[in-house]
Amino acid sequence: MLHQLIEVGTSDRILWGCDTWNSEESYGTKLIMADVLARVLDEKITRGYFNKHDAYNIIENIMRNNARQLFKIEA
Repeated sequence: MLHQLIEVGTSDRILWGCDTWNSEESYGTKLIMADVLARVLDEKITRGYFNKHDAYNIIENIMRNNARQLFKIEA
């Protein structure tokens, strides 16, 4: 799904979050999301869809910036 979201839209409309009961579950879901991002973005870079700099920007957007903007969270 992440492949399609990146191809169809822009990374400024995707964000990550979880709804878990404890910190261990939250950490586990973060690790899974990091793995999914790494795999998808590695494939996009390998196929020439974009470069590493673009991939780092996508990671920052999905994991941090988009939620901050949506929920109006100050740094």
